[in-house]
Amino acid sequence: MHRRMYLLIWLSLPLGHGCTDYALQEKATEDDATTTAEAEPPTPPADEPPDARDSADDDDDTTTGTTSTTEANEPPSITITAPDPAGTFYTDIGVILQAEVSDPDHPADSLRVTWSSDRGDALPLELVPDATGQVTTEHRLSDGVHTLTATVTDPQGATGSSAVTVTLSGEYNTGTECGSVPAYTLPTCAEATGIYFSEIFRSDPVIYRMDTDGSSLTALYNEVADDLEVDLAGDRLYWVRGDAIIERAPLGGGAIETVQPALPYAYGIALHPFARRIYWTNQVGTPKVEQSCFWGGSTTAVLPSLGPGGNCCAIGIDIDFDTEKIYWMDGYYGGPISRMNLDGTGLEVLTYTVGIGNGIAVDHRGGKIYWTEYGGSGSSVIRRAELDGSNVETLLTTMDGLATPQHIAVDPAGGKIYWADIDGEAQIARANLDGSGMESLYSGGREIRAIALERQSPCR
Repeated sequence: MHRRMYLLIWLSLPLGHGCTDYALQEKATEDDATTTAEAEPPTPPADEPPDARDSADDDDDTTTGTTSTTEANEPPSITITAPDPAGTFYTDIGVILQAEVSDPDHPADSLRVTWSSDRGDALPLELVPDATGQVTTEHRLSDGVHTLTATVTDPQGATGSSAVTVTLSGEYNTGTECGSVPAYTLPTCAEATGIYFSEIFRSDPVIYRMDTDGSSLTALYNEVADDLEVDLAGDRLYWVRGDAIIERAPLGGGAIETVQPALPYAYGIALHPFARRIYWTNQVGTPKVEQSCFWGGSTTAVLPSLGPGGNCCAIGIDIDFDTEKIYWMDGYYGGPISRMNLDGTGLEVLTYTVGIGNGIAVDHRGGKIYWTEYGGSGSSVIRRAELDGSNVETLLTTMDGLATPQHIAVDPAGGKIYWADIDGEAQIARANLDGSGMESLYSGGREIRAIALERQSPCR
């Protein structure tokens, strides 16, 4: 094969010429077999492609590349699980914002979720889902109708979104009219997280909170509370004071508000958080059941006087939110346990106590009512029955350590009943729903009367 090589030679003229000239000399090198003019391209072998070249040329002139393909990135998806568009929401209570996300190309916790409102309310910044794709936050919104949009974004910038429309109806804890009971769906029950109870010893009364295992005891208020109720939605604790005044205050401690200033002989209390109403019993004088809005104002007699079989006083009270029934009991030997509609109609006597009735609690999940009695035939008891009063069972007696049991509360999800005992060891105790496994959580107090659970109530 003939090859020609060029040699570039730099020639410099003397400086006196005032410039520099360049000359290109060509040096040809010929092999012995062929002249330049006569050289012919080699003919490739018959079994070699016409454009095949020797390996040296391949090394000089060929670059080997790789081919890659990129799969399309699927956008993530998001489903709003809360708030419920059929729900009623308030400006002074945070609205739960909850969603579930998924992405075929990325793990859930690598995604980011944001919320926005068509009203322009500032909402939480980027939220990170957990590994299962759940993401939850809580935020207060302005009054009126909002279309809330939840948007999920993956690491490559692809997005998905979903929207829900909700209505906010002023403040929950204040107002002018508490209104009728709206349509609602009971949430799933969660186990109780705390216990509120009262020691009513007059020289040093205290309202306490502790965890359900008896730990983390905290004194909150120095008040004589004959009965207590917890409103988790409004972050308030309500109680009937010993001098028949209804008060409320924040669950964790704070300023006390007077809700109803003068209610002769008020004793038991129950809350209807959906209707923002308080119901209470009036134990003597003209025994009856009354109601008002959460923030007070005018009162209305639901049951103007005791129904059939009543002979003393209205004491314990609770509400079944599945059927919208009020359950209450007469605090006298052999007094009736009754139920009625929220407006006082449909009164039914379900069963009778043996001793002096005191506290009653409804388990609308398990379809049972629980109540306390003391002094009947020298015995104190805790009993339960079906919601219609049938199949009465005695769960605990003085033989189990009861002295003078007062108010009672039930935790359906936790499978426990809790009660206050005013005498003997003056304790807060609990047991399984069938009365087994009794244990004392707090003892040695002085005149323990009221008890209420910190739980998602009402619930199913």
